Amino acid sequence: MTFQEIVDEFHQLSLDDQLALLEVLTRTMRQSLKNRESWLAHGLLKTDQPTPSDEEVKRAYTDYIDEKYR
Repeated sequence: MTFQEIVDEFHQLSLDDQLALLEVLTRTMRQSLKNRESWLAHGLLKTDQPTPSDEEVKRAYTDYIDEKYR
């Protein structure tokens, strides 16, 4: 079924059926986006290097601020 056929079918539905279809579509899209975002976030966090210590993070932040405001 083409996009235009789906649109044409949608217009032939009753208002209640259109609203029900809209709810199903938005629920499905929200779930898809949630899955995609969590997958992308997982990829951002994954690294082959060890997690820096608190002291290393503090030092890096201090260096960043020092450079930024010179």
